Amino acid sequence: MTFEAEITPGMSPVEAVDLGCMVEHAGFDRLGISCVALWPDTYQLQSLIAARTERIHIGSMVTNPYTRHAAVHATALATLQELSHGRSFCGIGVGAGLEEIGIDPSRPIQTLRETIAAIRGLLVGDEITFEGETLRLEAARLLRPAGHPVPIAIGTRSPGVMKLAGEVADVALVGARHLTPEIVSRYRGWLTEGAQSVGRDVDEIEILPRVTLC
Repeated sequence: MTFEAEITPGMSPVEAVDLGCMVEHAGFDRLGISCVALWPDTYQLQSLIAARTERIHIGSMVTNPYTRHAAVHATALATLQELSHGRSFCGIGVGAGLEEIGIDPSRPIQTLRETIAAIRGLLVGDEITFEGETLRLEAARLLRPAGHPVPIAIGTRSPGVMKLAGEVADVALVGARHLTPEIVSRYRGWLTEGAQSVGRDVDEIEILPRVTLC
């Protein structure tokens, strides 16, 4: 069983890093740092925590495809992967706090689908030319790619985005703030529907609840 924690960084960066170290010491397997517009930056905190820890896997929980271009996400993830010696993951969803900065998270499923495809290609070192409905890349290649895939985790409370997780994600993050057997069954149903639409076995996808530490 995997135990996962999330830090919503409403504290100082030093306090967030100290809390991240405590999470590893407490025995958690994975740590996500919330990505909220106007809050302390998720990737900077992830890197600082990676430099102070040895075992725990670290990623966003969750970032979004609107405030950063897919190539910027890929660059940050490749840096984190190198710094952490392979302990990074990419947690992504529609995002939080976007309305406060004037961003309308339109076409979320297509935007996420294209962003995830671009991130995956860039991280393994491919040169990407991409002309999507929401994203464009022209012969883009990372200077220092991760060299191998980084797990993609999709977190959401949306049925449509959870179905997308069934299609493309390595990990599905349950977005509910509390869990009951009925909620778990509902999320698994959405995930299964997405997986079956592309001929995928839902058991290939890791399903994780989370504990949020504020």
